[in-house]
Amino acid sequence: MKRFFAALLILGLSTSGAWAEVFEGSDDYKKHMEFLGYEVTEKKKSLQAKHGQYLNIWLKKYQKGVLVIGYFGRKQTTKDDVAGFHAMINALNKGASAARYYEDKDGDLAIEAWYPGTYERVRFGVFMDGFNQTKSQLQKESRLETYVK
Repeated sequence: MKRFFAALLILGLSTSGAWAEVFEGSDDYKKHMEFLGYEVTEKKKSLQAKHGQYLNIWLKKYQKGVLVIGYFGRKQTTKDDVAGFHAMINALNKGASAARYYEDKDGDLAIEAWYPGTYERVRFGVFMDGFNQTKSQLQKESRLETYVK
């Protein structure tokens, strides 16, 4: 009788989605991010990846690929000087090679890059190397400390 209930429990969990991936292929991305030194947490439809040296980011399925997004909280000066904030975003985009910067719906600075297709170890590694180069671009932007936390 105990075996019956154990089998029933396993069957119920396997069909309930309790063991389902965050998104198709997310396990590969999670392992790769952990290899790069990120602490990865599975969220409802995304992976949250935190790192002591690089930007904290989210990975989520998007348009037959994966969207990598980072957010920066805004300071009061962003509300007080919207034109200056937008000028900074435009300057960041002008110097960007593989990412785009924008003001999100909450008024925060967001950065995102799209990785097309399915996971491939070498290709995703090259992508993440490129994405992590944005940190040096951000460090060169003198207005960043004025507008974001």
